[in-house]
Amino acid sequence: RADLARADEARAAHVRLATDEAEDLPLRRAAVAALREHTARRGSPGPEAEAALADLFARATGPLRGDVALALAETGGAETRRALEEALRQAADPAERAALAQAIDALRRRVVAD
Repeated sequence: RADLARADEARAAHVRLATDEAEDLPLRRAAVAALREHTARRGSPGPEAEAALADLFARATGPLRGDVALALAETGGAETRRALEEALRQAADPAERAALAQAIDALRRRVVAD
């Protein structure tokens, strides 16, 4: 497993795959999952990756949006929580609502534990 915080090319590749709308959804979701896993195991992959995920969250829909929400919950604070809560209020899709609720819960647990 690469340390994405130190491996600039690997981190950039993951961010590029996650944010490129021309890529297949399973590949984009896998890239987001890898960024999330890195954050959970080793900490933030870097501010540019976090910014890219925040931007992607604003544009994503469906399962990708839920994946991004869970990734953001690994590092986010109050601003992230507010964005997730607003998205939950507006979401109509049950699966997206469930993922957003899970992300909000994970963020709250992480912030309390920190």
